Amino acid sequence: MTTAARLPDFSSVHWPEPPAAGEILARIDELGPGWRERRRVLDEAVEFPHENFAEAKAAGLHALTLPTEYGGPAASRRPGPGRSG
Repeated sequence: MTTAARLPDFSSVHWPEPPAAGEILARIDELGPGWRERRRVLDEAVEFPHENFAEAKAAGLHALTLPTEYGGPAASRRPGPGRSG
C-alpha cells in the first residue's frame, strides 16, 4: 500500500484565499522593527528568537510555501514568469 492511498480526501475542504505578495511583504515590514530591537540582546545572550518565530507564525509567514490548493500562497525562491533570480 502506498502512502498516497492512506491519505484522506481533502477535495471538499474550503481553503481560505492566500494573501497577495504585497500583503505578505507588509507583514514582514511590520515585524522588522521589533526583530531589530531584539537582535543584539539575543545575539549577546546566545538565545533562540522564540518571540520572533511566534510573531512570524501569527503573521502567517510560517506557511509561505504551502500550496495554494491548501490555502497557502505557494511562495517560492525560484523566479516566476517575468521575474529574475
